[in-house]
Amino acid sequence: MARIGFYKQMDLRSRTSQYRTLSRGPRVMPDDMKNVMRRILEEIRTGVFAREWEMERTLGYPVSGRSRGEPSGIR
Repeated sequence: MARIGFYKQMDLRSRTSQYRTLSRGPRVMPDDMKNVMRRILEEIRTGVFAREWEMERTLGYPVSGRSRGEPSGIR
């Protein structure tokens, strides 16, 4: 998708997959998603994400562990 684009890559998928994306996609990607992505990109540009990631590593990956369902302290 990154190489050929969102719509062009759909030509490589089944009609069922295309229909699902076009008919159900707006529920998954609401209209305000562009604004959400802009805010995330701004966090990357300003270094907020890098600082957060460094803290995650320093503390032993607590957020990553919880997201994976790991017990506290096990990595």
